[in-house]
Amino acid sequence: MLLDVLPRLRAMRLVLASGSPRRIEMLRGAGLDFLEVIPSCFAETLEKAAFASAAAYALATARGKADEVLARLEAAEAAEAASSRAGAEADAAALAPPRSPLVVIACDTVVEAPNGEILEKPRDRADAARMLRMLSGMPHRVHSGVVLLGRGRAVIESFTQTTMVEFAALPESLVLAHSASDEDLDKAGAYAIQGRAASFVARVDGDASSVIGLPLQRVCAALRALALAPAPSLAPAIAPAL
Repeated sequence: MLLDVLPRLRAMRLVLASGSPRRIEMLRGAGLDFLEVIPSCFAETLEKAAFASAAAYALATARGKADEVLARLEAAEAAEAASSRAGAEADAAALAPPRSPLVVIACDTVVEAPNGEILEKPRDRADAARMLRMLSGMPHRVHSGVVLLGRGRAVIESFTQTTMVEFAALPESLVLAHSASDEDLDKAGAYAIQGRAASFVARVDGDASSVIGLPLQRVCAALRALALAPAPSLAPAIAPAL
C-alpha cells in the first residue's frame, strides 16, 4: 500500500501519538521505519454518556490524543522559531526552506459489550474477569477511532472502523486464570486478539488489525492519498478545522 510512495512520505514528519507497541509495530512493518513516536498525555476521561455511540466516543478520544500531541509539537516549533529570530542566524532562518508537512496520527480502540457498555482497559483483575464474562459466548463490537491532523489542527482524515468479534463460551476457570495472568490488563476489553486470547475467538467479521489497535489498511490508504495529492495540499495547513 505504501512502498511506492515512501519517498514522498519520508519528506513529511509523521508522528504517532501513541506508545502502543502494537501500533508502532504495524506502522513500521508497513514501511514507516522513520515514524516518530510521541505518546499522548491526553486524559482519557471523556463522559461516555455524552456520546451517541461507542464509535463516536472512540473517535472523540482519538481526536483528543491528536490535539494534545499537535499542540506540544507546534509549541516547540514556535519556541524554536522565536529563538532563531532572536539569534545571530535570523537572516539565514528567514531564507530557510518551508517546514516539512507534519502529520499526527492518533487512534483509540474500545470494546462495546453486548449490553452496549463501553469497555476500555480494566481497572484490575476483578474488572478484567467481569469483562471476559460479559464477552463469553457472545458477539461484540470493537471500534477504532482514527484521526490524522496537520498543522493548525487541519483534519487530514477522521474515521471509525468497526469489527465484529465473537468469543466461544469461556469456562469460569479460564476467565479467572486469564485475568490473573495480567497479560491483558492494558488492553481494551481485557483481551488481545494477537495474544493468548486469540484462542477465545470463534469468528471475526471485519478488520482484524483494528481489533489489535489500528485499522492498518485504512490508515495506510489515507497516507497514500496524502502522498499522492498535489503539492499545494501538502502544505502545513491542509484544511482548516471547523
